[in-house]
Order: sequence, then structure tokens, then C-alpha cells
Amino acid sequence: MKNILILLMQFSVLCAVAQNKLVKGYVHDGSTAEMQSLFGANVSTMDGLHGTMTDENGYFEFKVDESYSQIKVSYIGFKEKVIDIQKVNELHVMLTPM
Repeated sequence: MKNILILLMQFSVLCAVAQNKLVKGYVHDGSTAEMQSLFGANVSTMDGLHGTMTDENGYFEFKVDESYSQIKVSYIGFKEKVIDIQKVNELHVMLTPM
């Protein structure tokens, strides 16, 4: 009985881990031909519970539950953008100035 309980606990942990996905990509200034990276852009789930900021190369990554289908990307002086993340492995987000 003890072995069955341990096996069930291991299975439930594996299921919980399997439901996470990695959201990653880059955020750029879409108004320039050089597509300048935006350092410090805010990238988060729509409810704001999960997220991160971009690094000096405009790169970000964070894990979310697979139930999340969209993220929002914002940066001071730029229009916020909502992105669908369901079928994308790596994002390239272009923000435009206000």
C-alpha cells in the first residue's frame, strides 16, 4: 500500500510539472529600422500573476501554466501589446511609440 501511495505522489508531481510551458522571446522598438532592443520592458500574464522584465538584449523568459493563452507586453512611452502564446515557441514582439 505504501508503494502505491509513493507511486501516486510521484505521478501527481510529474503531471503538475508537465502542465508548465516556457514563454520566451524578444521585445523591440518597432518604429526603427534597426529594431532596437527594449531593455526593461514588462512581460506578464494578463492577470499579472506571472511575468518578468527584458534584459539588455530585449530577451525574456518565464514559465506559466498551459492554461494561459495570452501575455501583455508594455514599456514606458510605447503602446501595450497583447500576444497569443498558444502555438508559438519564441516570440518577437514589436512595440510602437504612443
